[in-house]
Amino acid sequence: MVARFAAAQRHRLDLEKQKRLNELLLDSLPNPAMLIQRSQGRIQSANGFAVRLGLVPGLGMAETPFAEVFRQAGLDALLDDFHSGTHVDFPGVAAFDRRWDVNIDPVTDSLLLFFAVDITERQRIKEELLQEKAFIAAILENSHDGIAVTDPGGQVKFISPGMQRLFGYDLTEMGTLVNWAAVVITDEAERALFLDVWRGSPDDHNSEHIFAILHKTGERRFCRLQTSRMPGGDIVINGQDVTGIKLAE
Repeated sequence: MVARFAAAQRHRLDLEKQKRLNELLLDSLPNPAMLIQRSQGRIQSANGFAVRLGLVPGLGMAETPFAEVFRQAGLDALLDDFHSGTHVDFPGVAAFDRRWDVNIDPVTDSLLLFFAVDITERQRIKEELLQEKAFIAAILENSHDGIAVTDPGGQVKFISPGMQRLFGYDLTEMGTLVNWAAVVITDEAERALFLDVWRGSPDDHNSEHIFAILHKTGERRFCRLQTSRMPGGDIVINGQDVTGIKLAE
């Protein structure tokens, strides 16, 4: 009788030690993390981040905002595979008014490691950047003026839709600025002036001139071209169709 009691006591102590060890290991993770009893779907251990969210030991996963994620993991048999720490089983899960990347990985036959990374702020920044990008794209798409960017060697890196409409050429047809100028600026003196403006000294931050140009369709136009240098050395060329103004003079 005494022996059985002693054995049971040692077993309880071992369980307590194991539980404490699990908690220490979970507390080393910088995000909400839990060990879950696989058969019952109950939280066995949880770190401080999880506890502050109400994800406490003894709570069933079905009673948490992550219930559907946990259920889906079982349906998809994800609980039978081990994934690396860079793997995300469920990205962008909504819970606790936040967004989370969730991983559920087997630790033993009976235990699962559940951890979630709060990506709310990262998602907000990403959405703001996408909105800003869409806003800038809309401006470029609807602007009558054109913008082109070349590297210091003259390779055209970007043209806006307005610039494409202004000259009729898309980016793949532009090539180098020297070759492009030879096609659209037919007057040799004006072409030399344009290239001089483009190659202008670093002190000459902004240069603006009006040039007679030849559209891809063969139509003759007048265009105000202005160049400016970016901090990295690239050159921005702004183009404005002033054909109506010149013809009215």
